[in-house]
Amino acid sequence: VNFEEDVKNGGVGNAVEIRPYKDKIVVLGEKGVSLFKESDGKLFKANKYKRATVQKQVGNILLMRTPKNDFAAFNLDDCSYVMYNAKKDSQQELSEDGMFVWAYEKKQVTKLKTR
Repeated sequence: VNFEEDVKNGGVGNAVEIRPYKDKIVVLGEKGVSLFKESDGKLFKANKYKRATVQKQVGNILLMRTPKNDFAAFNLDDCSYVMYNAKKDSQQELSEDGMFVWAYEKKQVTKLKTR
């Protein structure tokens, strides 16, 4: 064992999912995302968000959606994010290059930058 680190140190609750990304470990917590260094396990960055699940990942952009269809596009390089409070029953789609998210609502489509 090289190191042992408590994922709660990221400040985003218990881990729901853990995945690798470049030289970091991404912890998708109950209330946000935290990044730990793969080399020594120390916290790199963290950012809180609502309780959400992963929709899709394209490159360094991770799209997360809440049960009420609000969503956030997290940049895994620096743990920053942009969010959108969507209307009920809306759908979201992350572009193939990860640069945009389209929000499809009852009567409109919104194109949002992820960076």
